[in-house]
Amino acid sequence: MKKGIAFLLSAAFVFSTFITCFGVGSNAEEYSEAAGKYEAQVVEKIDELISLLEGKYFTTTQKSCWNDSCSKCKNVN
Repeated sequence: MKKGIAFLLSAAFVFSTFITCFGVGSNAEEYSEAAGKYEAQVVEKIDELISLLEGKYFTTTQKSCWNDSCSKCKNVN
């Protein structure tokens, strides 16, 4: 009985290893074409988000403090 269970478990292990190594594949060529296609859209969206943050300050007073050690610039405040 134990030999039968051990055989089934080892067969399942070998099968799953075979499927993992050889059954699952990816084709990198498919993804390189998509990257070039959408790169301009991504850059456009990044530029739009940068323009939304222009002139904004992440301080407690929403104004520049010109250094990083004052109490209004720290994230805990």
